[in-house]
Amino acid sequence: APPQSPPNAAHGPSPALGEGAATPMTVSPTHEGERGVVASVAKWFGLVNNAFCTTCTSECPAYGDSARSLPMAYQEMAQSEEDPLKTTEQPTLRLSPDAEPAKPVCSCFRWLGCCCCLLLLLVLAAYGGLLYYLSGLAISKFVTLEEPVVRAFTKEGLDMGNITYNIWWPGCEYVHNLSDFSAGNCTRPCYSPDLMEDMHFYNGAHPGALVSFPSRANAGIERIKLTGWWLPAGKLITTTTTTVTSTTSTTSTSKTTTATTTTATTTTVTTTRTKTIQKAVLAANGTNGTNGTKVADDEASDKKDKSGRRLTGDANATAGGANATAGGANATAAGGAGGKSAKELRPRIVIQHGFRTDSNDFRVMLVAYMLRDLGFDVLVNNLRDHGYSESSKNHIYEWGHAYPFDVLGAWDYARTDPDKIMGGPVPKEKVGLLGFSMGAFIVLDAFGLDGDVPAVWVDSPPFTPKVVFAHGAEKELVKMGLPASILPLVLDPVWARTEAAAMTKDVDLNKHLPSKELPKGPDTERPIYVTSNKDDDTVPYSEQETLMTLLASYPKKYATTTWFTEGTCAGDAHCVGHLKEFDVYKARLCKFWRGVFKLNDKDCLVP
Repeated sequence: APPQSPPNAAHGPSPALGEGAATPMTVSPTHEGERGVVASVAKWFGLVNNAFCTTCTSECPAYGDSARSLPMAYQEMAQSEEDPLKTTEQPTLRLSPDAEPAKPVCSCFRWLGCCCCLLLLLVLAAYGGLLYYLSGLAISKFVTLEEPVVRAFTKEGLDMGNITYNIWWPGCEYVHNLSDFSAGNCTRPCYSPDLMEDMHFYNGAHPGALVSFPSRANAGIERIKLTGWWLPAGKLITTTTTTVTSTTSTTSTSKTTTATTTTATTTTVTTTRTKTIQKAVLAANGTNGTNGTKVADDEASDKKDKSGRRLTGDANATAGGANATAGGANATAAGGAGGKSAKELRPRIVIQHGFRTDSNDFRVMLVAYMLRDLGFDVLVNNLRDHGYSESSKNHIYEWGHAYPFDVLGAWDYARTDPDKIMGGPVPKEKVGLLGFSMGAFIVLDAFGLDGDVPAVWVDSPPFTPKVVFAHGAEKELVKMGLPASILPLVLDPVWARTEAAAMTKDVDLNKHLPSKELPKGPDTERPIYVTSNKDDDTVPYSEQETLMTLLASYPKKYATTTWFTEGTCAGDAHCVGHLKEFDVYKARLCKFWRGVFKLNDKDCLVP
């Protein structure tokens, strides 16, 4: 503790001081370890008082020296090379004999300065307490895994037939029945309940399966068995479009009209499905996709697709050139792909979920439906310790440490099909990556680490983990009633403690960053599609600007396309573009990925 003031100080200067005599101030002996604290407090006390009295007496120099004499004595003690606490006698501090008599007014200044010192100590204590609280919160939310959070949507009994109405959706939150989307207009104005119904019937008609595979081996990284959804594309509906061009000529004699007609027939693939067709396929399989009950045969009878083919329980529906049977026939997990050559197999896209969620997150399930409906097979990956995947020994959020090798393990599996459920292996040029938020950050890392990945689509990727942390810390300060402007005072020390907590498990959150890995990519102009929301308050838009600046520095390595949305969906602006602007997002997915895989993109109607 700081030395106590002389007894007379509280009642004004002592007469003895006016006579030039010195009144001793004693400092109680204490153990050696406290000397630094005593000296430090004494030094700060002196500086605060000295600065205060200098300011207050700048226009009355007669009081200046006496006002500063006591604080200077404190400073002399703090700066002394001799350790007063080690002496056998109690040390004394004496005021300068040349100092002028202290006047009452400066005694007042001196005590006001003491109050300032106490206030400073309170501020420092509050700052230390805030650092302690924020550090604990940061470690618990940013490093420590919470099982109920990272496996929130992977409840038992979920499959593609019921998952749409058993997860969380913006506006509607947790739903438990398909009719919940219509109740109270919870989807409006962001999206339509019809979209949820379409997605539900599509998933029920094309169920997919859970598959397991290892993360990619890497020195110092534990290999984990990952589990995710293998979701083959649905059966594309082949339609015939007829274009008629008519020319007319008139003869003056007969007054008759002769029409010459030229017909051009073009076969295209449409990605539009109606609930009538979906229900018919489900009826052929014997369920209605909602509760597993039998659908009346007459509901499926007389249903025809756009090319006029009848959809019945016994009919074979030809789709995209592949024979897929419905109702009593064997449908392979690869969606009828068995026996095809690698060139004939559909392209595959690995989807990576984001932070504090899993494969059954609404963002992931929605984009999986979109991609499948466009004709792409999909593998939805769960990171280690998330969803259906196994737990790791570290069991913390690993960001740029192990996660990129989880994504690359999923990419390896989708490419090689070692379990022979996808129809066989495909060339590396036919397997892409897509990610949301932290998943997009990881996908960028993986893209830089492996030059064989042909292309990536990233939605709202943070550039560094620290930025996501900083944005969350700012929100937390506001919740506490504190101004966000103090964030720069706490950000660096709290983040340093967060990194240190991860390092206790030998996890370096920044081991692989897009800024480190992307510059290492090959000079092959691989495509990257970057999309985000300018109103995003989770991963700020400035992160995308930073990423774009980096990519622009490597034009020989990357061919970049961007699209940015605005506005919120049920108050959320983070990774909701595909829900808020479903048709536009889907068309852009179509244009980008068909271009990557060198497929016909003429029917990808991008506005």
